[in-house]
Amino acid sequence: MMVLLPSWCACLHFAVVGDSQLTFDNPLTEPSILKVFIKDMSAQEPRPAFLLHTGDIITGWTSSDSVLRKQYAIFRETARTAPFPINNAIGNHEGYTRESIAIYRKEFGPTWRSFDMDGWHFVLLDNASEEHYAKLGAEQESWLANDLEAHRSMKGTFIAFHLPIVADEMEGWLEVDKSERDRLHALFRANNVKAVFQGHVHTYEMCVRDGIKYMISGGAGDRFSTGRRRDRPAIT
Repeated sequence: MMVLLPSWCACLHFAVVGDSQLTFDNPLTEPSILKVFIKDMSAQEPRPAFLLHTGDIITGWTSSDSVLRKQYAIFRETARTAPFPINNAIGNHEGYTRESIAIYRKEFGPTWRSFDMDGWHFVLLDNASEEHYAKLGAEQESWLANDLEAHRSMKGTFIAFHLPIVADEMEGWLEVDKSERDRLHALFRANNVKAVFQGHVHTYEMCVRDGIKYMISGGAGDRFSTGRRRDRPAIT
């Protein structure tokens, strides 16, 4: 399912999806659901300016360099079918091994970054890779605080990362420590953040905290989740 969001001034449209990775049984096949989403979004009027992906673009979970490169190549070929840019946060499936993180950085750049569009600010964070799983860490959090403060005067800021920090129905999937969640929420609240896009959970949910919308946009290819976390498979 696509999430298409008009801005408050109705001048910017962008789309959000998450978790388009393939199954472990077929990690090298075409991500057909994501391709259908891209086709559907391309036909929207007005067309989205870009797509935000909340992470898990490949199956990953392997240390095989050749398999990882093939998986990234498949995603890249699918992304090329889009008539708009795709900006993705790193998910745990591409962030589980150092080999995969190295390829990710070569393909997409830093695992946290920001950009501006039509007076709005967008921030992509890493809370799902091997070195940042369920925590931003001091360096990234310091960068985030400085980045948000520097862009506070813009129309507003949107945040995207993989592991949810706020949820109601899917609270059982929250893996981020409460102190980190509270600290980040306070930072968002103080810096004109309008919405936070999350992934990892293969379903859809929106809840509001102090006027900030926290959305989970998952299920762009993988199976839907229940309220209970699944165990991680063994790496091969």
